Amino acid sequence: MNFLFSRRPLHLDAEQVSKLIVSGMLALSVSGVPLAAYAEAKPSPATISSLQNGQPFTESSPTELASLTVEEKIDRLDAAVSTLDSDDSEDNDSDQIRLLRRFARSYSELGEQTLAVELLARAVAIAQESESSALSPIRIIPTYIAIGEIEAAENLLAQVLDSSNQIRTTHLIHIAEAYSATENHQLAASTLSQTVGYLEALASKENSSGSISSIGLVAQAYDRLEDPMVAEEGLSRLMVLVEAEGETEGVGRSSGRLAKTLSQLSIAQSNQGNAAAAAALAAQAMDIVRDGEETGYIVAAVASAYGHVEDKDVAEKALQDLKQLAIDDLSSVDPIGPTSALGAIAIAYKQMGNAEKSEKTLAITTEAFGDSLYMLGAILQIHTEMGDVSAQEETIQQMFDQLPLLRDAGLVVSDVTSGYAGIDGIVEGYVQTTDNELARERLAILESFFKEVQFDPLDTPGQLARLAQAAARREDYAAAQRLLIEAIQQLETDSTLCQEQCDHIISRLASSYTWLEDDQAKQAGFDRLQQIANNNLDSEQRNSVDNMLIRARAAF
Repeated sequence: MNFLFSRRPLHLDAEQVSKLIVSGMLALSVSGVPLAAYAEAKPSPATISSLQNGQPFTESSPTELASLTVEEKIDRLDAAVSTLDSDDSEDNDSDQIRLLRRFARSYSELGEQTLAVELLARAVAIAQESESSALSPIRIIPTYIAIGEIEAAENLLAQVLDSSNQIRTTHLIHIAEAYSATENHQLAASTLSQTVGYLEALASKENSSGSISSIGLVAQAYDRLEDPMVAEEGLSRLMVLVEAEGETEGVGRSSGRLAKTLSQLSIAQSNQGNAAAAAALAAQAMDIVRDGEETGYIVAAVASAYGHVEDKDVAEKALQDLKQLAIDDLSSVDPIGPTSALGAIAIAYKQMGNAEKSEKTLAITTEAFGDSLYMLGAILQIHTEMGDVSAQEETIQQMFDQLPLLRDAGLVVSDVTSGYAGIDGIVEGYVQTTDNELARERLAILESFFKEVQFDPLDTPGQLARLAQAAARREDYAAAQRLLIEAIQQLETDSTLCQEQCDHIISRLASSYTWLEDDQAKQAGFDRLQQIANNNLDSEQRNSVDNMLIRARAAF
């Protein structure tokens, strides 16, 4: 079988580095689904009432909830969908579309294809009636593909392309990737070709807004292709486009966009085995950077391209020049840009097999910013990408060494220091710890820290929920469940918490409970949260929490 989108490990490109440093009616006409199909499946008022009163959804005892039948799961989904129809629903159009797509996939997985298609039809109708271009029906097409409704997906795409000017290249790329994920590889290639055609049509229009950034995104999509002939044809068409766009690009941000796009094309060409084209594109991007005053993020993009250039001497010379540009920019107001650039340069050196220069490049950042948590989190991500387990562990330990200093400083939520911003990095460091015993020790340290240093005096349960999610990511479900039980106990016994922001805390805890693996534990947690809501919230607050908990129960 000829897989189009590769599952090979991807190298971190410049855009990813910078992000790390700082989740209708048409379909009815296609499928012929009767409008009454969903209405007949709605749960009874008694069913919904039982959920809102903290009772198990069925007559099963709590110990039996770990093995829900398909019928019971469908019943829970029916109840969740009904919350969208309630008079007290506070969901906006975007929320409704997101939930309808999620519920549709669940119905399809349970064999209820008719109901799944009905829900997507509702989502399309909402999108078509919305005045927001961000809610285009094209966003729903990947869900049609995921549930196997290919004809509906193709018809909806044709309808959107024919009638809308509010199409983004990313929408089409997501559709191509959805086809690939379901092994519809020919349709994936066809959609990417259609995407290039869309960009070609835009470029032919007078006074078009330009599509240089979109060209780069499509190049990255072709970079994930394993069919050389398809990729070569698509990249050749993109090369023509970027040459035309490059002639109209000005200076400043425009030249930066061009340099980034050239770099993305260079990487794609390299991965497809076109070494000469890759080197030429990287050189063009380098000329732009040398002649202008580009940001660290653009320098990072060009560095990523040179990490793929076959001629190591040429690549090393370019990386040395780029490194000097980043060093010169270290004193800027925003340290993230040059740090992003140095990280990309270090990764490029590592890809070329020059570990010594890679380490020396990262050392520049460490020397410039010391043990700043803000920057240590960034460096951790770079070591993770490079697969340097030893350096990764050393950086994590440096981050944990900062916790006593933060505790002694009496850090509170009003602080917007680099230390506060780095807390997420420490939690991520715990998640990435490779030794299980050490991970348990670090979890205990974090738990103690969050209890002693209250970023928000009224949300200690929320901080415990945050740690519970981190533990669940490590598949330490026992620790996650223990933390969530303690958080609920605090909510049950502290009247101040329930007076101030009970609904907010309940929502956060419910979201965290969905991370647990044991359905019995999840349902028991939802029951306790429902009881807390019943005892402490007024009717207006209850409506929102009731709906949220009913939906949480349907997230198997």
